[in-house]
Amino acid sequence: MSIDRPSREAIADRNRRDHVRDSRDRRWFWIRVILVCWLWSGIGLVLGAWGFHTTDVELGHIFLYAGQLVTLVGVLGTLGWALVQSERRGWR
Repeated sequence: MSIDRPSREAIADRNRRDHVRDSRDRRWFWIRVILVCWLWSGIGLVLGAWGFHTTDVELGHIFLYAGQLVTLVGVLGTLGWALVQSERRGWR
């Protein structure tokens, strides 16, 4: 069974529009993931900086380690979530 030329062109146009929309969605998804990773890094940086700012040594160590932990868990958790979501959306 053959498809006539106008139908093929309509299918090609629809596929082209779907591809452009999918590329745009993928790009904005990864930009949002990068911004969330930067947000976690910024929160961890603030906690670590507060650890250097405080005069209590024990509290300073707590804030420094908390900043490192928040950054590590936040960034790795965000990237893990993003990889799972991209697999579900078929973006491998």
